[in-house]
Amino acid sequence: MRDIVQVIVGGVIRVPASGGAVSIGGEAPAISVYAEGDNQVISVGAAPYYLTGKIGVIGDSQGTGQYQSPGAGIVDLLETAFPNAEFTNYCVVNYNSRRLMPDGNNAYVDTAHNITKALSDGNKVIIVCDTSNDSDSTNPAGGLVPLSEWQDNLLTMQEAALGSGARILFISTFPRAQLSSGGQQQQKDMAEFQLRTFPNNLVYAYTALGNPANSNQLRPQYNYGDNIHLNDPGAAALAQLIIAKMTEMFVTEPGKRISIPIQKADTANGPWSDTAIITDTTDNNLIVSQDNKFYRGRIKYAGGYVSPWSATVQGLSGNTPAPDPELQVAGFRFSLSNTDTISGFLNVTGGGLDPNNYSRVWTHPSGVTLTHLVTDGTTATQKWGAQFVPGNAGNDSGETTNDGGGILPAAGAQVGAFFNNGATTPGYQFILKGIPGASYEVDVYGSLNSGFGLDADPMVVSFTGKTPIEFNAVGSTSRKATFTGITADGTGVIGSYSVAPKAGQSQFGMNNALVVRQVEIS
Repeated sequence: MRDIVQVIVGGVIRVPASGGAVSIGGEAPAISVYAEGDNQVISVGAAPYYLTGKIGVIGDSQGTGQYQSPGAGIVDLLETAFPNAEFTNYCVVNYNSRRLMPDGNNAYVDTAHNITKALSDGNKVIIVCDTSNDSDSTNPAGGLVPLSEWQDNLLTMQEAALGSGARILFISTFPRAQLSSGGQQQQKDMAEFQLRTFPNNLVYAYTALGNPANSNQLRPQYNYGDNIHLNDPGAAALAQLIIAKMTEMFVTEPGKRISIPIQKADTANGPWSDTAIITDTTDNNLIVSQDNKFYRGRIKYAGGYVSPWSATVQGLSGNTPAPDPELQVAGFRFSLSNTDTISGFLNVTGGGLDPNNYSRVWTHPSGVTLTHLVTDGTTATQKWGAQFVPGNAGNDSGETTNDGGGILPAAGAQVGAFFNNGATTPGYQFILKGIPGASYEVDVYGSLNSGFGLDADPMVVSFTGKTPIEFNAVGSTSRKATFTGITADGTGVIGSYSVAPKAGQSQFGMNNALVVRQVEIS
């Protein structure tokens, strides 16, 4: 089940997408809910659209990578540009189109490196790097391939790919000085044929790689030194052309959004029913009444791909009781709970926060008296409740990050929960919930807001069933208290923690970040 969020409408909560690239497609979209007058807005954010998972590259030595430095070959650069795709390189030195043809086509076909092999391996995109060996009269596979045969061979490969439900992308010919004059002319003629015949699936490289002073030669800066092969800069230049075309063919156009179906349910687990379809490609918002229902959305793309369902979000109207409101992020839930009345305040700094990259939840737990003293700079000051950054994940240096599905604050924003020590410890407690019976480790980072100019050290962190830990934060985000050997109970409660300055110190302390790790017990 995906992340579930409950939030009192009046603030904004944004749920980070989860999931990863699949065979064709991408991730679940993010979803958010916020108030607009007496209504609420369900907003589904764009989800990344990735290339198909398997891409095969067939062809000649220009694609093998052996004439470039390690990691600088064309396929290496494509793998870097499209990390969600799985590339297989079938290229072999000296290969021409005869070698790449479907099984049984001619005596020179290599069934281990041809288009039939690439398709049978499950590749849904075939890149053909057949750049010049057909024009070489000394090639071992029958010498020079007549232009008409070469053209027919490419058309046959295209038919084979399309017949198997795959897409095909050709790399055009480019200059090769180490050829006869007839071979050099054939290179030009073939490039012109490719431009006419494959306008939508061709990487045209003849002009970009050719020497303006001599159209039969590579540009000097791209020449490996043998007047045939590309060096590192040449491979990089060609790779950029391929990346641009692949992005156009398999990301930009197919990845254009055509609609956003939205479903709602009475409970977080459904049953779900279709409630609306957003067809305006310039708008991703659905305005509904504050009905306390659960909502989720997904995105349909022009290429036929439909994303996974987003996380589930529920907007609670301001007059709806919300005992133990909680946020589930990265496998654990973050809850506010308190049994005592607290005078003073719970507060979060918020100047310049980016609402597109920042999550916040507004809560007013039953029995807790709070005074809200701050606006976050992006929304109107709330008339009730407290402001807290829920599920604010941190990395091992205590920096607030989106590691593990947490929340990414705007660059330079000062983030953390400030505690007033006017209440008796444990004061405000934060309950962590996870998987019943699972084992966890918890890091609690504390830091003093240097802007106060106050001494809040040492910080005291208390955790259920554990000895309290003291440490000096001294304004550093890297200081932390680590609690180990924690097992969630049958309801999933990992435990509760609180952070406060030690008695006698300043009344201001800070909980900067939280890291919760599920651990395996051997």
